[in-house]
Amino acid sequence: ERIYPQGEIWDKIVLGKILKIKKHPNADKLKLVLVDIGKKIEVVCGGSNLREGMKVAMALAGAKVRWHGEGELVELAPTEIRGVKSNGMICAAPEIGLEWQFEQKDSHEILDLSDINVKPGTSLALALNLSDTIFDVEVTTNRPDELSILGVAREAGTILKKLFTPPKIKQIKTVGSSTSYQLKVENKEPELCGRYQAVVIEGVKVGDSPWWLKRKLMTAGTRSINNIVDITNFVLWEMGQPLHAFDYEKLSGEKIVIRRAKPGEKIKALDGVEYTLGEDNLVIADGKDACAIAGIMGGEKSGVTEGTIRIVLEAANFNPVSVRKTSRELGLRSESSNLFEKGLSPEATADALNRAAELICEIAGGKIASKVFDLREKKFSPKEIVLNTDRARKIIGADIKTAEMADILRRLGFEVKIEGARIKAKAPYWREYDIEIPEDLIEEIARIYGYRNLPSVLPAGAISDEVPDKIFDWEKKIKNFCVSAGFCEAMSYSFISKKMLDDYNKKGDIKLANPLSEDLEYMRPALLPGLLQIVRENENNFSEGKIFELSRIYLPDKELPKEELRFSGIIWGKSPNGELFYKAKGFVEEFLKRFGVDYAFENHKNVNYHPARALKVMIGKEHVACLGEIHPIVARKFGVESQVGFFNFVFEKLSPHLKSHKTFVSLPAYPGIKRDIAFVVDDKKEYAEIEEAIYAVDELIREVEVFDVFEDAKIGKNKKSMALHILFRSSHKTLEAKEAEEIMKKIVKALKEKFEAEIRM
Repeated sequence: ERIYPQGEIWDKIVLGKILKIKKHPNADKLKLVLVDIGKKIEVVCGGSNLREGMKVAMALAGAKVRWHGEGELVELAPTEIRGVKSNGMICAAPEIGLEWQFEQKDSHEILDLSDINVKPGTSLALALNLSDTIFDVEVTTNRPDELSILGVAREAGTILKKLFTPPKIKQIKTVGSSTSYQLKVENKEPELCGRYQAVVIEGVKVGDSPWWLKRKLMTAGTRSINNIVDITNFVLWEMGQPLHAFDYEKLSGEKIVIRRAKPGEKIKALDGVEYTLGEDNLVIADGKDACAIAGIMGGEKSGVTEGTIRIVLEAANFNPVSVRKTSRELGLRSESSNLFEKGLSPEATADALNRAAELICEIAGGKIASKVFDLREKKFSPKEIVLNTDRARKIIGADIKTAEMADILRRLGFEVKIEGARIKAKAPYWREYDIEIPEDLIEEIARIYGYRNLPSVLPAGAISDEVPDKIFDWEKKIKNFCVSAGFCEAMSYSFISKKMLDDYNKKGDIKLANPLSEDLEYMRPALLPGLLQIVRENENNFSEGKIFELSRIYLPDKELPKEELRFSGIIWGKSPNGELFYKAKGFVEEFLKRFGVDYAFENHKNVNYHPARALKVMIGKEHVACLGEIHPIVARKFGVESQVGFFNFVFEKLSPHLKSHKTFVSLPAYPGIKRDIAFVVDDKKEYAEIEEAIYAVDELIREVEVFDVFEDAKIGKNKKSMALHILFRSSHKTLEAKEAEEIMKKIVKALKEKFEAEIRM
């Protein structure tokens, strides 16, 4: 991302040596200090630990510091302090960003650099060897092998065609288990911990790290803690493998057990926070308690302190999904979890353990006191991938020789064999997870060859016309029709709650393994529950409204859920007499007429619908939709107080019958005559039968429309009153009133004979 010199933050700060200290004439707590910085300057300082001969960090005019380590950076300038000119500032560690590496005992203590053996006047960056060039590198999630110094060096060597020589690491000289150290290691979760290595080291002296180690950690942005912890952090940055050290004396029963946490088990981590664990969380435990949250952070109980003399050094490989899940549940992240989440190879643990053990013995004076425990699920066996080089050249778009392809892969650490026009390659262990198919090899070759070296060419071949998507086109036309009819499009969640399913009398067949919340734990088997929820959220602000949705529902199938397209709509308002049923029916009739669909209605019974206000839409013998009014009890369960009309189409059944062309029908040449009729019939008689009987009376009958249905004890038990508009029209002449009256008499006769109707006057 960027490259910058590390030392720029200490510009105009030099190493100074105190020559003489005098009292300030006007302030008891301040002193006049004569400092050698290659020349002599006088400064005013209130440091509590000043002494003659002491080496200090001297900030000169133009340097940027933080007063007492707080606030924004301030640029220094020569100034008078209580009447005496000060030509600079003797700095405390927090004021120049060195508080992580140099402990400050009190707020007035000056940074003591007396152990630094350089001439006064040397820049602080050079004096402390903090003049490296920092590379800020962003690494993609599939390349955890590059989240280390060795990984970046290996990649740089490949790109620059320089030989990468990994550091020589001494193997631990193991000893058999002694009577003093009967450590037992048990892995109860091999699927979550693919490899666990550990070794006992005795005789360690915990203390400050040497400056070179502190400096390297500081460069990586890591705080120095003590030599043991610093070594584990150093190896993490150097090799990309997290490590942990336990205090041997604090392990109950001389045991290490890799297991799942007990429900409700607690652990106080090294960050000082107590975490409550669940059985999905992996822990490293002793014979009694959890001692570390696996792959994330150690526990305070078994942590290394100044009194530690024996340690168990751990190098392990943990399941990335398990670490990520635990990290997210606990809200706890660390450099270790960041690496494990991306997937590390179990092969990396051995070198890291050897390297850390070597440094501990060298720096902390330790000695190996046990065998190396090595529990692993399986050994690394690289898969052989066969690459067709002709195909690789075609995909990359450059004439790269087979030998050059092989050379690139070898430099990347692959084991390579050339067989004619094919390359057989085996990935190194550090690329175990992201190299699986020939295309992965092609990507590596193109990347190292250099994308900027690829020739620019125009696309070859003819550009074909767009293939029309009929379903998409119909969706667009239907949505436009709905909007023109006054509907608003809604988009409800694809996931719904068990309560919504129960309220709608539906079974939840498809439950999510990891739902976002309890309200979104099932995949929806229908659109109407989601639309009813939208009505509930809006009816307080809108007393009536119309919404529709054209989306997919999810039904159980053999393996994956079956997705089906549904077209559903809702009309809500205050309408106790069934007007919304007729509005829904009228919309469906207009919709089907607009798209040229021949249909018929039949009565429909469903527990979710009003028993007297629901119809099936039939196309031939196929049931393609239903419409009507939502049962008031169901609506109340959803918290909806209004009456609710609805329609619901199975799109896959409807779409084959939709017609895009329009048939022109000329306007009537002659006026029509409209008459109304009201009658009482048995409440089980279907309107569709009555309508069909009326149309059969005479060809001059052009329209039949219901405008009222009424049920009341006054008109008789199991009876209903229906009122219809009937339109008569001739295509050849203007009808006379007496002709309409004659047809009405025939209609009355037909209703009495076929339905035992009682005509209301």
